[in-house]
Amino acid sequence: MFNLDAIKATIEAQQCPEHQSHPQLTVIDDGVSIAACCPAFHAKMSELLGQEIEASMHKIMEEAMKNLEGGGA
Repeated sequence: MFNLDAIKATIEAQQCPEHQSHPQLTVIDDGVSIAACCPAFHAKMSELLGQEIEASMHKIMEEAMKNLEGGGA
């Protein structure tokens, strides 16, 4: 599983350039919800969330492949 706390910290550290506010990421039953001050910042944070999840999943897959290649030897 990916580190949702790290992703949440990355998202919530961002600041809207127009309103100087920070988004809030909340875990809900079927995923996550982003609360942002404006639609433009929400869209930007949604894109960043996708990138962060993709990078985290890529890292997990790389580690799994290394473990398979290592084969317990």
